[in-house]
Amino acid sequence: MSELKNDLYASGLGAFAHPLDRLHRALVSSAAYQVLEGSALLDIQLRRSPEKLVIQISGELSDAMCRPLAEALERALAGREPAMVLDLSRLDVIHLTGVHTILTAHLRASDERKEFLIVPGPPAVQRLFDAIDGPFRYAA
Repeated sequence: MSELKNDLYASGLGAFAHPLDRLHRALVSSAAYQVLEGSALLDIQLRRSPEKLVIQISGELSDAMCRPLAEALERALAGREPAMVLDLSRLDVIHLTGVHTILTAHLRASDERKEFLIVPGPPAVQRLFDAIDGPFRYAA
């Protein structure tokens, strides 16, 4: 793996490049895709209806996995649906960067007058959201 990192730095991509970036770009437009980083797995599923877009994430939302989620949320915000629901109910772990990624999308949705609801995650995930006391709105 260190050879790969050295290649990334030599190519000028530095710390922002992930070994699977090409795969991410190719798959991010699909309805569902998985991102692998070592043994960590983040799965993003999209379900569309005329009224809303549901984005369900499961696995581990570590710092390295925030970029694919940010890209999926960006695409979702560009869609025609007036509402988005981010379902965290199957998320095992979230890092603070993941909460920041979700907060950024939430604020952008608010600016664009789109409803952005969150289905709460398990207690370990939800504690981080509760601790920062953000402007999140939760689905019933």
